[in-house]
Amino acid sequence: MKKLLLLLIIPFLIFSQEKNNKKKTWEDFFVSACNESFTNHANMNHFKNDNAQPVCECIAKKIPKAFNTQELEKIENEAMSMFETPEEQAFHMLQNPKIQSLVSQCLEFAEIDEHSYIEINPEKLVVFITQCKQNFWIGYSEDEIKAYSSVINLDGYCDCYVKKKLAEFSYSELMDLVYVKTNAKNYAKNLSKYTEITEECLNLFLLD
Repeated sequence: MKKLLLLLIIPFLIFSQEKNNKKKTWEDFFVSACNESFTNHANMNHFKNDNAQPVCECIAKKIPKAFNTQELEKIENEAMSMFETPEEQAFHMLQNPKIQSLVSQCLEFAEIDEHSYIEINPEKLVVFITQCKQNFWIGYSEDEIKAYSSVINLDGYCDCYVKKKLAEFSYSELMDLVYVKTNAKNYAKNLSKYTEITEECLNLFLLD
């Protein structure tokens, strides 16, 4: 289920502003950037009562404590200079295991709107497909990768995988799959559906 984690996190780490005000603390910056990601992007707020503040404050407290100023500036500058879209910038930052872990901790106990779904747009789709392709070969040996890469259309599979997952599962259900927050019956039902979708997409894009 760790492969699903970035589907949850990316919407919460979109930085559409630069820290130009040098007097602004990193904690203020993270709270402002996190909140802005919800107010400026449609269908991004998956929290009950549209209340992103607890998660934003958690992120703002944890990340500045885990990095010094030079490290944070390097991460920010790399993301801003190497990538154009906020989604790509967020994905780059989340390649840092420490950031991924800290944001995940903040999300684990968040109160989520049960009827909220992750909205797909072209920018998010590119990032999610990139993540899918990176994760697909985890656990395979080099020989296995060489053998299997010739029998599957990975671009097609990942496009299918991402679109079907986000159409079938609400944000709350994805949270349950990652953090196992529901009862055993609901978890087993969602896990079965998750497995079926994965197998369906694999079968669709196996090469002759």
